[in-house]
Amino acid sequence: MIFWDGNDLDVFLKIVETVLLRRWLQVKMKDGAVKNVASFEDVRALLPPKNRYTELSKREYEEVLNTFLPSGEMRAHLLKDKLTKYEIMELIIGAPVSLRVKAEYCRRLMRRDDMFHVILDEATSDLKSNGSAADTPEIKARFLRGHAERNFFTRYFHAISAALDALELQPGELFCLNEAWLEEETMEEGMPGGSVPLLSFDAALRYVRNEMAEEEWTDDTLCWTKLENGSPAKTVKCAAPTPII
Repeated sequence: MIFWDGNDLDVFLKIVETVLLRRWLQVKMKDGAVKNVASFEDVRALLPPKNRYTELSKREYEEVLNTFLPSGEMRAHLLKDKLTKYEIMELIIGAPVSLRVKAEYCRRLMRRDDMFHVILDEATSDLKSNGSAADTPEIKARFLRGHAERNFFTRYFHAISAALDALELQPGELFCLNEAWLEEETMEEGMPGGSVPLLSFDAALRYVRNEMAEEEWTDDTLCWTKLENGSPAKTVKCAAPTPII
């Protein structure tokens, strides 16, 4: 038996994956009712009615373009040739805009998601088409999970929120910054550079920007900067003896 509160996407995916594997299970709902689930029809019976308002309003669409698209000409073009919802998500994620602004927009647009019905429709459609002969139920289940990870504002909101949380140090923690240079011929990660302890994310940004200016980095510079956080005992040993504030 599995408990589903009607909101947990990971639990819902497990339910759908079980049906894809042609197995059955019992699902205990938030109200205490226990449902036998052996088909997609049974899964659909667990869901509330479909959300009829999954498309962005004209105002929401224009706000997204104005916030995340710097080019006025492109904004004018896309007011006529509208982006799909998936393309809107890609625009938000890829835009040079702060994570906090991205999180706020994803939070506001979460109401346009209808995750459970969309995932179930995708699973039902895939089952009817049978897909490739090589598509085992396990492969279909993995595809479905990937689809769920990519196609909803809700998932992006939680991912961005987790990233923002990671930028906030807890008492006793510090950031450890590492430069990882890439081998020019293979483009694979080579020997890491020195490590630097830092006491804030702003300090890390200042340090990286100073390094870029002093070393005259360009778009061709083969270096990644990694920033990890945690307690001093859990992070890699840092070269500098005193953390930078």
